[in-house]
Amino acid sequence: MMNYRGSILSSTQAIRLIRGFILAGLVFWLGVHGALAGNVDPQNRAASRDFFNTYYLAPDAAINWTGDRSTCNAGDTDPTFRDAALLRLNYYRAMAGVPATVAFSDTYNAMDQRAALMVSANAQVSHSPPTTWTCYRADGAQAASQSNLILGAFGRNAIDLFT
Repeated sequence: MMNYRGSILSSTQAIRLIRGFILAGLVFWLGVHGALAGNVDPQNRAASRDFFNTYYLAPDAAINWTGDRSTCNAGDTDPTFRDAALLRLNYYRAMAGVPATVAFSDTYNAMDQRAALMVSANAQVSHSPPTTWTCYRADGAQAASQSNLILGAFGRNAIDLFT
């Protein structure tokens, strides 16, 4: 697989790319609202430090993808993996002074998983995947067309690249 600079990606880098795609899609399609368990005054140094230690440095989790490219099974990712990414996103929102109330939508998460499967199965990133792609699904293509894509990062670390 080639990255956006034209160099060849290792299999580890390709996996990170796919994971980044999964996360980017999930972040874009967030639709149901939930709340971060706290607010912070970014002007208060001690409160900001404590907020950083509690939310930004919260434990990460393994992706534990349950899918299978050979059978076009999009599978799922571990809920704790998704929650860690969502916590990072809501951390940034709180620090920016906007509501930290973003939550996941099961419907959109499933669509994003299918988009990520298509990207993985075809070893290409596209906002407009063709119907000829292996594991093509219309709802996955719709998710790809409306997602922000991150190369080379996944999970909560991909959220850092949006800032």
